[in-house]
Amino acid sequence: MEDDDDEDTVFSKSQQGKAIVFYEGWTFHFHIRNKDGSITPWRCADRFTSMCKGTLQTKDEKLLKHTDHVCDPHPFKIPKLKFLSDLKDVANSSTEVTSLIVGKELEKTEKKLRGR
Repeated sequence: MEDDDDEDTVFSKSQQGKAIVFYEGWTFHFHIRNKDGSITPWRCADRFTSMCKGTLQTKDEKLLKHTDHVCDPHPFKIPKLKFLSDLKDVANSSTEVTSLIVGKELEKTEKKLRGR
């Protein structure tokens, strides 16, 4: 499926620091770069548990192609994963006490959710 609407595409990092992409309720893990490095292929995170063959291709963080899945999307899981990834980034670059960092990030997230 060709798709140039990348409004729902969110690039982030896993708790292990690896690149991941969230798109329309699915989570994708980085696969391998093509020879010239211009296109980045991603595989569905459920490829082992659900034998899902869903893939995503991006170029410069723009969505190029998305294939069908056999697994169900997890739209409620994505905000949690994004929050944890952002929280880890802030914590790694801050000297503040952990409880203050968590409190501030929760406030930011709450404001974002209310603003919808």
